[in-house]
Parts: sequence; C-alpha cells; structure tokens
Amino acid sequence: MIGAMITRRRVRSTYAALNRRDLGAFLAGWADDATFTFPGDVAASGRFVGRPAIAAWFRRFLDTFPELVFTVHRVCLERGAALGWNNVAAAHWEIALRNRRGETNRNAGVTMIRVARARVVAATDYVFDTGPDFRRIWRD
Repeated sequence: MIGAMITRRRVRSTYAALNRRDLGAFLAGWADDATFTFPGDVAASGRFVGRPAIAAWFRRFLDTFPELVFTVHRVCLERGAALGWNNVAAAHWEIALRNRRGETNRNAGVTMIRVARARVVAATDYVFDTGPDFRRIWRD
C-alpha cells in the first residue's frame, strides 16, 4: 500500500516537473537503461533507449513547445495495494501546448509506466489524436 501511494505521487510529480520545465526533476526517477516510446509519424515518434536518449527527446519536446500544461486526471496502478517498489501505472492526462510558431493544440492520452525498484524502466505514450492537428503542431 505504501509503495502504491508513493508511486501515484511520483507519477503526478513527474508531470508537474514537465509543467515547470524542470528536466532534472523529471528524469530523476528514470533508470539508466529505461525506454520511452512516442506514437505517430512525426520526427519525434519512435522508441528511445537509455536516459541520455530520453533526456534528449524531452529536451527537444520542451524546446518545441515553449508553453505546455499537463493536467493529470487519473493515475491507476496494476497493483493498487502494492507494498514494494514494482508496479505498472497508467496516467490519464490532457495537454494544452503552443509551439514556437505560436500554434496551439489540445490533446489527451494515457502513458503506461512500468516501475521496477522505484525507477521508471519503460514508458509508452498513447496519444488520443495523432491525426492532422498532431502532425501540424509537431512540424519542424
């Protein structure tokens, strides 16, 4: 139970770190060999392995979107009564963002986060809308 409560808090604090644009705080809970997968068919799409590659992806994300706000609606855990530090979390979020060209967009999604030994070892984003608006806002 304590591990589950801490995992929920850490997931929410991770999104808060992105909202503050604090990449160091965001990456603090990631394992060195973690993976991150981002959907779609934009230049940012793909699977990124290792903390340096993940840091580069999120640095580009923050550079691409000088304004962004995540709102986390729910954090669900596979093992809601877990005592330890291993679990799978699903974070349901919405995002409002503005790119460097001043274009705005709103989207929503779920991120599946696998935690082992209190570290994120894998995260996969499932974004609700990866259509024309998604591609437009990510355009380089």
